[in-house]
Amino acid sequence: MRLNGKMYIASASSTVKIHDFPNNQLLHTHVPTNQFDHACRSLSWAKDGNWLAVVPYSGCTEIVSVRGQCKLLHTVNKICEPSCASFPNLSKKTIAVGSKIGQVLIYDIKAKSIKGRFPRAGSAITHVGFTAKDTHCYAGCEDGKVMLYNSVAKNLSGTWKVPKSSSLTALKAHVERQNFLIGGSNEGIVGVWDVNFNKTKFHIDAHYAPVSAVLFSPVNAVLIVSAGLDRTVQVFDIEARCKISTIPVDNNVLSLDFLENSLYIAMGCQNGKILIYDTRQLQAPVHTYEAHSSSIKHLTYQKSASSSTSSTFLCSADVAEENRSPSNSASNEEIEVKATTSDFLGLVDEQSLLQSEILDASKQTNAGVKSGGDSFLKALGWVESDTIESAKEESKCLEQVDGNKELQHEPRRSINNFTPKPSRLPPRISAISKQNLDVLPTSSTPNLLKVSTNDCHSQISPIINGNQNPTNGNLSAASVSEMIDSARQTMQAEMKNMFEEVERKMIYKLYNHTCSIRQLMFDFQLENLKQFIKVKENFDVVIEEINSKAMSDESNMMAEQIYNLTMRNKELERQLAAYQRE
Repeated sequence: MRLNGKMYIASASSTVKIHDFPNNQLLHTHVPTNQFDHACRSLSWAKDGNWLAVVPYSGCTEIVSVRGQCKLLHTVNKICEPSCASFPNLSKKTIAVGSKIGQVLIYDIKAKSIKGRFPRAGSAITHVGFTAKDTHCYAGCEDGKVMLYNSVAKNLSGTWKVPKSSSLTALKAHVERQNFLIGGSNEGIVGVWDVNFNKTKFHIDAHYAPVSAVLFSPVNAVLIVSAGLDRTVQVFDIEARCKISTIPVDNNVLSLDFLENSLYIAMGCQNGKILIYDTRQLQAPVHTYEAHSSSIKHLTYQKSASSSTSSTFLCSADVAEENRSPSNSASNEEIEVKATTSDFLGLVDEQSLLQSEILDASKQTNAGVKSGGDSFLKALGWVESDTIESAKEESKCLEQVDGNKELQHEPRRSINNFTPKPSRLPPRISAISKQNLDVLPTSSTPNLLKVSTNDCHSQISPIINGNQNPTNGNLSAASVSEMIDSARQTMQAEMKNMFEEVERKMIYKLYNHTCSIRQLMFDFQLENLKQFIKVKENFDVVIEEINSKAMSDESNMMAEQIYNLTMRNKELERQLAAYQRE
């Protein structure tokens, strides 16, 4: 997002500073309400880049506007002792806030109220964020556990720990692939969690000291970057399971983020400097400037609105693994591309660039497989391949049946035994092979097909039996043979046309039934969600009533005790005065 033609880098130590990139000019400085010499706990940009969520070392979460002037918009007073906060990737109406008591809450900024709660963790929350498309919310805990919550159902989907570790120092989600999380630990280990299979996809002893920051490459799904307190920044390939490169740094790097178009990577250092490297040439930083007087614990770039969908260098294998749709490989032309197709780290040649361009062209011709779709279906966790792709493949199936003129049909001895082989129901309808049209029950055969082959031969049977011509009563054997061949060809053509008509009608009917079932399933899921929301609202009302009643009873009891103590005090004063008079 460009505001007034500028792109911002936000960095946080004890204060938050916003610099213009690439001019490296200081534009705004935000001082938290409760300022301490300790670094802020969290920093997060909103979707449109106008707001910034800041969690100071002590105090409530603050929503800061950077549009025009830097000013405090709102303070989240209803959540005590926050430890981290994050905006969703697709909305700025709500914010996820983690607390020191293990709570992860969804706060509605406009309504100024808590909108949802996730199950409580066993220790303080140190990291919070959302996966791509906001289908899940993740939270990192002080005891090293990573919690994954469903954003709609508000329940726990899974847990994970960095292998061979009992701590968690860094946690990030992939900006494109919603099934990948990366974490680092005090033991110097970096691990990647595949949430679809609930298993560790990759882990490595990356550093000799605690890991301070981790990051996925936005332009290549197999590359990750990690920084440690051993003054090294490492780049790994999670598919090849090897180290790609080491970026030289003079000071410990505590925070990382990619800049515009992922051509640059920004690093926040322990000495308060910000280093910016060109990913195509990592020998030395192209920009260096003093941002803070103390350690930069958090650094984040104001991403554009299209950055979440701008990964044009993903290889075809990654796209196939993300969609996990067998019909994609069957219906679309496969294009082989190397695992590393970006010019990130200078690992690309002209051939791989050409292959990536071919892949981009193929994606544009695939009629929007990666289009936005229905946000409600995304919130329910339904994959686009079950809606958009399946509908397209069904239409392709029908076109293939109508336009396939080269299928050869063997003569059938009995039309009454005609039966198509049943195909699989949604989400996809496969074309019915014309070679399997020989097992249909008689009850499902149209009336126009219930014709006996003997009736078809009855017109020429007198000729065969008596060798007579209906007109002149005298025919040669050659003439009889020609007439038989002609009758046979005519009958075969008519049977072929009848088979094609029945086949087409059956496919259309099956397609209509499939659409009806899909609509019913959608309505059922929608009704279930409505009922769940209604029950949740009633439950919240009951909890609030119970809490208010308990507080009211407690206040009444305390008032009664105060009254009794006051009366007792007055009684003692009277007794003391009488004793003094005596």
